[in-house]
Amino acid sequence: MTTERFDNYILVKDINSIKELKSVDTSDVAAVLIVADAEFQTDAADKEYISNCNYITILYGSDLSSFSSDFIMLFDIRLSGRCYYINAEDFNKIDINRYRLLCGETDTYKLVSSFSSKKNASYKTRLTKKAESLDHAKNYCQTLFKEKSSSEISCLLKCLITARTGNLEMVFRQESVNFYEMVRQKVQGS
Repeated sequence: MTTERFDNYILVKDINSIKELKSVDTSDVAAVLIVADAEFQTDAADKEYISNCNYITILYGSDLSSFSSDFIMLFDIRLSGRCYYINAEDFNKIDINRYRLLCGETDTYKLVSSFSSKKNASYKTRLTKKAESLDHAKNYCQTLFKEKSSSEISCLLKCLITARTGNLEMVFRQESVNFYEMVRQKVQGS
Protein backbone atom coordinates (compact mmCIF):
# COMPACT_ATOMS: atom_id res chain seq x y z
CA MET A 1 0.00 0.00 0.00
CA THR A 2 1.20 3.50 -0.80
CA THR A 3 -0.20 6.76 0.55
CA GLU A 4 0.12 10.38 -0.47
CA ARG A 5 -1.10 13.28 1.69
CA PHE A 6 -2.84 16.36 0.33
CA ASP A 7 -4.47 19.33 2.10
CA ASN A 8 -7.62 17.61 3.34
CA TYR A 9 -7.34 14.05 2.10
CA ILE A 10 -5.09 11.04 1.72
CA LEU A 11 -4.69 9.15 -1.55
CA VAL A 12 -4.31 5.39 -1.01
CA LYS A 13 -3.08 3.09 -3.81
CA ASP A 14 -2.23 -0.60 -4.05
CA ILE A 15 -4.39 -1.50 -1.06
CA ASN A 16 -5.22 -5.15 -0.44
CA SER A 17 -7.43 -4.82 2.63
CA ILE A 18 -9.07 -2.37 5.00
CA LYS A 19 -6.72 -3.68 7.68
CA GLU A 20 -3.90 -1.86 5.86
CA LEU A 21 -5.92 1.35 5.97
CA LYS A 22 -6.30 1.05 9.75
CA SER A 23 -2.53 1.58 10.11
CA VAL A 24 -2.66 5.00 8.40
CA ASP A 25 -2.86 8.13 10.57
CA THR A 26 -6.13 9.74 9.45
CA SER A 27 -6.55 12.10 12.40
CA ASP A 28 -5.97 15.27 10.37
CA VAL A 29 -7.82 14.47 7.14
CA ALA A 30 -11.41 14.89 6.02
CA ALA A 31 -11.36 12.18 3.35
CA VAL A 32 -9.52 9.09 2.17
CA LEU A 33 -9.45 8.43 -1.57
CA ILE A 34 -8.87 4.73 -2.25
CA VAL A 35 -7.80 3.73 -5.74
CA ALA A 36 -8.80 0.15 -6.51
CA ASP A 37 -8.43 -1.78 -9.74
CA ALA A 38 -9.87 -4.91 -8.16
CA GLU A 39 -12.24 -5.55 -5.29
CA PHE A 40 -10.52 -6.72 -2.12
CA GLN A 41 -11.98 -8.87 0.63
CA THR A 42 -13.76 -7.22 3.53
CA ASP A 43 -15.04 -8.85 6.67
CA ALA A 44 -17.51 -7.67 9.31
CA ALA A 45 -14.80 -5.80 11.27
CA ASP A 46 -13.70 -3.98 8.11
CA LYS A 47 -17.27 -2.95 7.34
CA GLU A 48 -17.72 -1.69 10.90
CA TYR A 49 -14.47 0.28 10.67
CA ILE A 50 -15.58 1.93 7.42
CA SER A 51 -19.04 2.78 8.76
CA ASN A 52 -17.60 4.32 11.94
CA CYS A 53 -14.52 6.15 10.61
CA ASN A 54 -14.32 9.91 11.15
CA TYR A 55 -13.61 10.82 7.52
CA ILE A 56 -15.33 10.54 4.15
CA THR A 57 -14.48 7.38 2.25
CA ILE A 58 -14.08 7.75 -1.51
CA LEU A 59 -13.54 4.81 -3.86
CA TYR A 60 -12.07 5.40 -7.31
CA GLY A 61 -11.65 2.88 -10.10
CA SER A 62 -11.50 3.43 -13.83
CA ASP A 63 -14.07 0.63 -14.20
CA LEU A 64 -16.02 -0.58 -11.15
CA SER A 65 -18.50 -2.63 -13.20
CA SER A 66 -17.05 -5.97 -12.04
CA PHE A 67 -17.19 -5.00 -8.36
CA SER A 68 -20.01 -6.24 -6.14
CA SER A 69 -22.67 -3.74 -5.11
CA ASP A 70 -22.01 -4.62 -1.45
CA PHE A 71 -18.38 -3.57 -1.80
CA ILE A 72 -19.15 -0.35 -3.68
CA MET A 73 -21.86 0.63 -1.20
CA LEU A 74 -19.35 0.51 1.69
CA PHE A 75 -17.93 3.84 0.54
CA ASP A 76 -19.54 7.25 0.94
CA ILE A 77 -18.59 8.41 -2.56
CA ARG A 78 -17.83 6.22 -5.56
CA LEU A 79 -16.04 7.63 -8.61
CA SER A 80 -15.55 5.77 -11.87
CA GLY A 81 -15.12 6.24 -15.58
CA ARG A 82 -18.05 3.90 -16.24
CA CYS A 83 -21.64 3.76 -14.96
CA TYR A 84 -22.58 1.04 -12.54
CA TYR A 85 -25.63 -1.11 -13.25
CA ILE A 86 -27.70 -2.89 -10.62
CA ASN A 87 -28.98 -6.27 -11.80
CA ALA A 88 -31.83 -8.31 -10.34
CA GLU A 89 -29.48 -10.38 -8.18
CA ASP A 90 -27.85 -7.24 -6.72
CA PHE A 91 -31.24 -5.64 -6.17
CA ASN A 92 -32.38 -8.57 -4.03
CA LYS A 93 -29.21 -8.38 -1.89
CA ILE A 94 -28.65 -4.65 -1.39
CA ASP A 95 -29.58 -2.70 1.72
CA ILE A 96 -32.27 -0.34 0.40
CA ASN A 97 -31.82 2.07 3.33
CA ARG A 98 -28.10 2.40 2.56
CA TYR A 99 -28.90 2.84 -1.13
CA ARG A 100 -31.43 5.57 -0.21
CA LEU A 101 -28.75 7.36 1.82
CA LEU A 102 -26.21 7.15 -1.01
CA CYS A 103 -28.50 7.90 -3.95
CA GLY A 104 -31.54 9.74 -2.62
CA GLU A 105 -35.26 9.07 -2.43
CA THR A 106 -36.04 9.64 -6.12
CA ASP A 107 -33.38 7.26 -7.41
CA THR A 108 -34.41 4.65 -4.84
CA TYR A 109 -38.01 4.89 -6.04
CA LYS A 110 -36.86 4.46 -9.67
CA LEU A 111 -34.71 1.46 -8.71
CA VAL A 112 -37.51 -0.27 -6.79
CA SER A 113 -40.04 0.51 -9.55
CA SER A 114 -37.70 -0.86 -12.20
CA PHE A 115 -37.26 -4.20 -10.46
CA SER A 116 -40.86 -4.47 -9.34
CA SER A 117 -42.06 -4.46 -12.92
CA LYS A 118 -42.22 -7.60 -15.01
CA LYS A 119 -39.37 -6.51 -17.31
CA ASN A 120 -36.73 -6.61 -14.56
CA ALA A 121 -34.18 -4.84 -16.79
CA SER A 122 -30.88 -3.53 -15.44
CA TYR A 123 -31.22 -0.11 -13.94
CA LYS A 124 -28.62 2.58 -14.62
CA THR A 125 -27.88 3.76 -11.13
CA ARG A 126 -26.05 6.70 -9.64
CA LEU A 127 -23.93 4.45 -7.44
CA THR A 128 -20.91 5.94 -9.20
CA LYS A 129 -20.15 9.52 -10.14
CA LYS A 130 -18.26 10.22 -13.36
CA ALA A 131 -14.48 10.57 -13.05
CA GLU A 132 -12.56 9.88 -16.24
CA SER A 133 -9.18 9.53 -14.55
CA LEU A 134 -7.37 9.59 -11.23
CA ASP A 135 -6.63 13.28 -11.85
CA HIS A 136 -10.40 13.91 -12.03
CA ALA A 137 -10.85 12.03 -8.74
CA LYS A 138 -8.11 14.14 -7.10
CA ASN A 139 -9.76 17.26 -8.46
CA TYR A 140 -13.07 16.11 -6.97
CA CYS A 141 -11.42 15.79 -3.54
CA GLN A 142 -9.83 19.23 -3.78
CA THR A 143 -13.15 20.78 -4.84
CA LEU A 144 -15.04 19.04 -2.03
CA PHE A 145 -13.29 21.13 0.64
CA LYS A 146 -12.30 24.17 -1.40
CA GLU A 147 -12.53 27.49 0.44
CA LYS A 148 -13.92 25.90 3.61
CA SER A 149 -12.45 26.60 7.02
CA SER A 150 -11.42 23.75 9.29
CA SER A 151 -14.50 24.36 11.47
CA GLU A 152 -16.80 24.24 8.42
CA ILE A 153 -15.17 20.99 7.30
CA SER A 154 -15.60 19.60 10.81
CA CYS A 155 -19.33 20.49 10.79
CA LEU A 156 -19.81 18.87 7.37
CA LEU A 157 -18.03 15.71 8.52
CA LYS A 158 -20.22 15.46 11.61
CA CYS A 159 -23.33 15.61 9.40
CA LEU A 160 -21.99 13.04 6.95
CA ILE A 161 -20.88 10.65 9.67
CA THR A 162 -24.26 10.96 11.40
CA ALA A 163 -25.97 10.25 8.06
CA ARG A 164 -23.82 7.15 7.63
CA THR A 165 -24.44 5.76 11.12
CA GLY A 166 -27.66 7.27 12.40
CA ASN A 167 -31.32 7.50 11.60
CA LEU A 168 -33.06 10.39 9.85
CA GLU A 169 -34.00 12.15 13.09
CA MET A 170 -30.36 12.11 14.25
CA VAL A 171 -29.24 13.51 10.90
CA PHE A 172 -31.68 16.44 11.09
CA ARG A 173 -30.65 17.13 14.69
CA GLN A 174 -26.95 17.13 13.77
CA GLU A 175 -27.56 19.39 10.76
CA SER A 176 -29.43 21.85 12.96
CA VAL A 177 -26.72 21.88 15.64
CA ASN A 178 -23.99 22.37 13.01
CA PHE A 179 -25.91 25.10 11.20
CA TYR A 180 -26.26 27.13 14.38
CA GLU A 181 -22.61 26.50 15.25
CA MET A 182 -21.48 27.84 11.87
CA VAL A 183 -23.76 30.89 12.24
CA ARG A 184 -22.36 31.51 15.75
CA GLN A 185 -18.79 31.35 14.40
CA LYS A 186 -19.64 33.74 11.54
CA VAL A 187 -21.26 36.26 13.93
CA GLN A 188 -18.33 36.10 16.35
CA GLY A 189 -15.86 36.44 13.49
CA SER A 190 -17.46 39.59 12.05
